[in-house]
Amino acid sequence: MARTGVLTLFALPLVGLALGEDISAYLGDSVTLNASEECDKFILIHRLTDDTPVTVANYVDDVWKPHGSYGDRTEHRSSISVRLTRINYNDNGHFEFTCGSRVVTTIQLKVFEIFNISVTEGEQVTLPYHFYTADKPAKPIRWKKDGELVFEQQQPSGEIRYGTGFKGRNVSLSPDWYSNGDLSLTFGRAQPEDEGVYICYTDGQRTRGDRAVRVKITTKRNPDQITCAPQIVPPSQGVPQDNWAIVGKIAVGVFVALILLIPLGWWLKSRCSRPGPGGGRYSDVSTGPPTQANGCSPSDNAQAESPV
Repeated sequence: MARTGVLTLFALPLVGLALGEDISAYLGDSVTLNASEECDKFILIHRLTDDTPVTVANYVDDVWKPHGSYGDRTEHRSSISVRLTRINYNDNGHFEFTCGSRVVTTIQLKVFEIFNISVTEGEQVTLPYHFYTADKPAKPIRWKKDGELVFEQQQPSGEIRYGTGFKGRNVSLSPDWYSNGDLSLTFGRAQPEDEGVYICYTDGQRTRGDRAVRVKITTKRNPDQITCAPQIVPPSQGVPQDNWAIVGKIAVGVFVALILLIPLGWWLKSRCSRPGPGGGRYSDVSTGPPTQANGCSPSDNAQAESPV
C-alpha cells in the first residue's frame, strides 16, 4: 500500500511537466505555441480527437521547418516557439512538443467561431448564443466583454450581478433559456463603449462557449449638429475667375466692333468725296441744304459744274 503511494507521488510531477496551458483563438486568427524547455530535436505534434498524431513542424538546424498541410501556416518564432496562422476549426485539440520519446509540453487549443454584429447607438443589442442544456443541471451563466463581467445569473437562486455600466439597461436572458437552450443576452441603449468581443460562460468562469460575438457600434449623427461653414475667399485670390471671363468677353466684343466700324467709316467717306481741281478731292458732306439719298447735296453738284 505504501509502495503505491510512493509511485503516485512521483507520477504527479511528470504529469504536471507535460501539461501546458489551455489557449484559445478565433477562426482566421494566429496563435503562438510555446514549449516549457529547449531541445535540439523538437517535434511539434497535433493530436486529433481520435488520438491520431499529425506532425506540424520539426526543429532542425536551429529552425522550425513546417510539415505536411501546415507548410504555409507555420512560422518560426524561437527555438521553443512556433506561430500557427489562419486558424481553422480542425486546429481544435492538443499540441505536443516532444523531445525524442518524451513529451515536454502539451497545449490544448480551443478554436472559437466569432459572430459579428453591428448596432446603431441607442438601439437594443442582442448577443446570440445557444447551448445544449436538456440533460444537464442548471449552472451559473456568465457573459463577459473583453474579459470583464457584463452579466451573471446564479442557479438555482436566480441571483443576478451586473458589470460596470450595464446595470439599469434591461440586461437579461431569454425567460425560457434553460428549456430552449437559448443563452442569448439582450441589453438596451447601445453605447460606443459597448464595442468589443463578448463570450458566454456556461459554468461560471470555467466553461466558455464555442462562439464569441464581436459588437460594432455605429454612432448616430444628430441632424441639428450638422452646420455648414460659410465659404471664405482668401485675399490672395483677388478677382474671381468668373469676373475675369466677363471682362474678357467685353474686350473681345469691343475689338470686333472696331474692326467692323473702321472699314465702314472709310467706305462712307469715299462715297461722299469727289476729285477737284488740281488733283485734290472735295468732300460732299455739308451741313447746309438737305442731302440726297446718297448723302450728297444737289447744290454742291451744281456748283461743281459751273465755270468760275
